[in-house]
Amino acid sequence: MSYSMSDLLQLMVSEGASDLHTRVGTSPTIRVHGTLHRVEGPALTPETSEELMRSITSEEHIQQVRERGGADFAFAFGEAARFRVSVFKEKGNFGMVLRQIPSKMLTYEQIGLPESVKELLFKPRGLILVTGPTGSGKSTTLASMLNIVNETREEVHLITIEDPIEYYHKH
Repeated sequence: MSYSMSDLLQLMVSEGASDLHTRVGTSPTIRVHGTLHRVEGPALTPETSEELMRSITSEEHIQQVRERGGADFAFAFGEAARFRVSVFKEKGNFGMVLRQIPSKMLTYEQIGLPESVKELLFKPRGLILVTGPTGSGKSTTLASMLNIVNETREEVHLITIEDPIEYYHKH
């Protein structure tokens, strides 16, 4: 049995998985509600791991992995989902971690930020930094805050610095 990236991404979407981990020596693993589950099937070989990686990674990003040891980018799985992808070398083999980017923006109430932060969204100008550990909701929080500004204020200019670009906002 071999794996296809399309099948693994479809599994993530249908199971509501937040992450997909691929590495040589084990079968692909998905994270669902914080718990890791191995996908049924054989362990990845160096060849199958590289094949999965190449199916979604540009030559430019592969070159970054070879030169710097890793590359990060965003990837759209058709209209079904977007993913933040981290490709790396581990013991000479390619590995990846894909995190599913939520497709629905959260409301202010769902974010759960204090009222003082909401007030910042209505200041005429300024800079907002959101920091925290991996997986703590920084990107989701910022995207939701931008969405609130987009939906409630007119004629404002927002500048974001994001690499890779995860969320798309409509004008």
